[in-house]
Amino acid sequence: SIHAVIHTCVYMLPLAPLLCAASLVKSPLQRALSAPRAVLVDIAQDPRLAPPSAFDLEELSTRCRDAGAAALVVPSDLLAAFAAEQATAASSYPGPLPLICQLQPSVGGGGSEAAGEAPQPLAEPSSLKLGELRALGAEGVMVRSSALEGGAALADLVSAAEAEALRVVVLTGRAGEADAVAGAGAVAVVCEGDACEEGAPAASAASAA
Repeated sequence: SIHAVIHTCVYMLPLAPLLCAASLVKSPLQRALSAPRAVLVDIAQDPRLAPPSAFDLEELSTRCRDAGAAALVVPSDLLAAFAAEQATAASSYPGPLPLICQLQPSVGGGGSEAAGEAPQPLAEPSSLKLGELRALGAEGVMVRSSALEGGAALADLVSAAEAEALRVVVLTGRAGEADAVAGAGAVAVVCEGDACEEGAPAASAASAA
């Protein structure tokens, strides 16, 4: 009922100037994504199937950590379960993995668009309940570039996320977006498929059982 997609962090962006000097200190998520070719494991749940058991979630969370993942991308309804399991590694090596919640478009869902369909926009930041995601254990949020209606939408999301101590990561299916994303304040670009710019490290988006 759950599957994982592997993404590679292609661009770790420099910190944008912020109002508070303390904000310039890298968060655990930023440090994790700074590693060369940092691997993010994107966990998805098939709503047509029975929900995974607590044991399955714990085992998957542990295996991702032991396999060397840099961070986990999880749906909001699984955040608490993954946060609880990762917390058990607080005094061991490797330590807990940062958790990222992938934000869904305001219409449809599932995080991707069907062939021939127009991309759905992201909901207004005020309706995303970012504070609740932080309270559940998220250190960042991920948004698809196709769900953003221009740089202003990303800047608004970054501002709302920063207010809740969350970092924004952009998942892109198009090349050449690093500069625009950096200018809006996102901390990293994750590239899927063959969308990496020429000369950039190759990214992977292979499905795992």
